Amino acid sequence: MNTNLQKLCWKQLDYNTNDMSWVDQCKLTHLTINSCLYSEYRILLHRLPYLKTLQLNNCTMDTEDMCIPSSIVSFDSQLTYLIINDCLVPVECLMFLISKIPQLRHLKLVSYAKMIQSVADIYQWEKFIRTEMNFLHTCEFLVSYEMSSDDVVSLPSLLAPFQEPFWVHEKRWFIVCEYELGFSTISLHTTSMDNTERALPRWQHDWR
Repeated sequence: MNTNLQKLCWKQLDYNTNDMSWVDQCKLTHLTINSCLYSEYRILLHRLPYLKTLQLNNCTMDTEDMCIPSSIVSFDSQLTYLIINDCLVPVECLMFLISKIPQLRHLKLVSYAKMIQSVADIYQWEKFIRTEMNFLHTCEFLVSYEMSSDDVVSLPSLLAPFQEPFWVHEKRWFIVCEYELGFSTISLHTTSMDNTERALPRWQHDWR
C-alpha cells in the first residue's frame, strides 16, 4: 500500500490481520471499513499510528474473554473520531476499547443488541461517559435493551442519570428514552441521532 495514502474507504472490507498488512510508517489518517473483530481493533490502531478517523459498520466480539485489562495492553493512538454503526460487544469491552484512546474527541455509536444486557449496563455506560470520557466534544449514541418478562423497569429511572447537570447543562447532550407498547425493546439515544439511525429492529415479546 502507498505510504502516502491518507484516506481509504473500503466499505465491503471485513478486516483480518492475517489477510491484510500495513506498510511501516503508513500515513493513513482516515479509514472506513465494514467490520473488525474486537481483538483486531487494537492491532489496527497500533499499526496505523497516524489514524485520526475510524468508521466501522460493525465491531464484533470474537471470544467471550477478550476484555483484556488495560495494564497489559499498551499502544499510542492519535484517533480523534470513532464511528461504530453496529456495536456487537458487551459494554465493559466497549469501555475498554475507547478508554485506550486519550485523543478521542468525537464518538458516534449505535448498538441494537449485545452491548446492553441489563439495566445496570445502562447506568454503567452513563457513569463511564460522565467520569472517564468527559473530555469528549461530541457524543452521539443509540443503545437498545431487550427486556425480559421478569424486568420491572421505570422509564423515568432510566433517564434520571442523563438529566444530571453534566449532560443537560455542561455538555448539552440530551437523551431520549423510547418504548413502544407491545414490544420488548427500550432504546436510549441522543437527540442528534437522525430518524434513519433510530429505525430500531423490533422483537415481538410474548408476555404470557
